Amino acid sequence: MRYNHISTERRTGLRRLHIDTDRGAMLATLALPGILMVIAFLIAIALTAFGVPTLGTLRSTVAAVAYLYLTLCVMWLPAYCIAFAWYWWASRDDAVLLQRLWFLPLVEALFVWFPSILFADIAHGQRIQVLMPFVLTAIVSGYVWVGLVRLLFYVWRRK
Repeated sequence: MRYNHISTERRTGLRRLHIDTDRGAMLATLALPGILMVIAFLIAIALTAFGVPTLGTLRSTVAAVAYLYLTLCVMWLPAYCIAFAWYWWASRDDAVLLQRLWFLPLVEALFVWFPSILFADIAHGQRIQVLMPFVLTAIVSGYVWVGLVRLLFYVWRRK
């Protein structure tokens, strides 16, 4: 295993989490949307298990945000999971770790058609009108996420 720019003190604690390499740290960071989806699901279920919360309370606001995130995950996470799997496969060589990261939103945009085609009950001509904003949003939000991951990775390497 390669230990790129990670101090000896941090290696022992991180070895248990399997993020002791640059690739492991990058994959763990990229897995955050899926982990947050599981947390949002648990929060939404826990807050609404005993009935509908009263509007305007903190409980109803947190439940609404959790359900909103879950709805966005239904639309975006299938394409993101495919892009994440592609990145996992394509980044086996540490030399191309950061270069392949810039292609992640483009791979996601290739597969973002899934919700617009299968979930929307609209005519075929309108499906293209639904697909185009999905693709543009996937590309823009994907590059924002890649920028944030690169920033976190830069901070990770500096410490």
